[in-house]
Amino acid sequence: ATKIDQLKLRVGYGKTGNQDFPSGSAQQRYDFGNSNGAPTLVAINNANPNLKWQSDEQTNVGIDFGLLKNRLTGSIDYFHKKTNDLLFPQISFVPAVGGNVPTWVNLPGQIINKGLELTINGNIVETDNISWSLGGNATFIKNKVQNISGIIKTGSLNGQGLSGVTTEVIQNGLPLFAMVTREYKGLDANGFSIYTDDGFTNYYVGNPNPKVIMGLSTNFRYKKLSFTANFNGAFGQSIYNNTANSVLAISNLGTRNISSALVSLPVQESLANPIAASSRYIEKGDYLKLANATLNYNFGNIGKSIKSLNIYVNGQNLFVITNYTGFDPEVNVNKSVSGVPSAGIDYTAYPTARTFNFGVNFSL
Repeated sequence: ATKIDQLKLRVGYGKTGNQDFPSGSAQQRYDFGNSNGAPTLVAINNANPNLKWQSDEQTNVGIDFGLLKNRLTGSIDYFHKKTNDLLFPQISFVPAVGGNVPTWVNLPGQIINKGLELTINGNIVETDNISWSLGGNATFIKNKVQNISGIIKTGSLNGQGLSGVTTEVIQNGLPLFAMVTREYKGLDANGFSIYTDDGFTNYYVGNPNPKVIMGLSTNFRYKKLSFTANFNGAFGQSIYNNTANSVLAISNLGTRNISSALVSLPVQESLANPIAASSRYIEKGDYLKLANATLNYNFGNIGKSIKSLNIYVNGQNLFVITNYTGFDPEVNVNKSVSGVPSAGIDYTAYPTARTFNFGVNFSL
């Protein structure tokens, strides 16, 4: 007990509103348009005087601790977050407009996020010439949709043969943006895809939401030389590789620049195998990335004019450890449908650049 410097219990509850929706969403709104060369007013939003803010109710129970003269500190938190009155754009065709117009509504259901957050920081070495500290955090999270009637589709795919196809749903009892599509079972003797129930039934086959999100940082100093590095990672999530589904399909071998890895082995798939959405293109998205690192040397004061001279080199997106076959497992491609967002779909995303910076800081 004498080595415990602090031990604190925390309990919290809060309810907040979420105003992440367009201004004027509860009102009938128009914009200027053109009809046969004549200026017109075109409806862009239907009125809903009963629209409410989406609300988040969150309960937290946590423990803060400090050990070994506070050289080791951390916290453990359990959280339970319930999102009510979900904001959702319902799209309806308006004949007078000749197109679709959204009406923002509150869905009668909830999204539940619950889990455990761990944080720990340690000063491993602390002397005049050498210091070394480590810090880490991890969030273990579960996500579920409840009390929503019907099925809301999102997660649109792109590419030949995939136009209008969706692979994600918001559905009772499943995680948010659950991946629901054909279940791929392999190739038959003729090189054509085999699906459970011959592809007539869609199955829950993937969850784009990470089960674990983590971060790790380290700071090391030897006299005037210092080094800092920050890692981040996510584990347990699925990625739908829409790029592989469309661009790298076997039928495109003669029309694309295809990686030699795809043709280095005997090809068992028929060139006539049609392009289709399925669990074949769902991959594990686990990754650990060195997000940034900085090496710095502090020269201090130089002569009478230059003060606090620092020279540093910094790198961003230095490396990633993953089995995902796409460019980057940190997928952030917008594949929404009618304003309903999506998650975890990768389609020809521009790869994250690896960058290096060299700099000098000083004052006069």
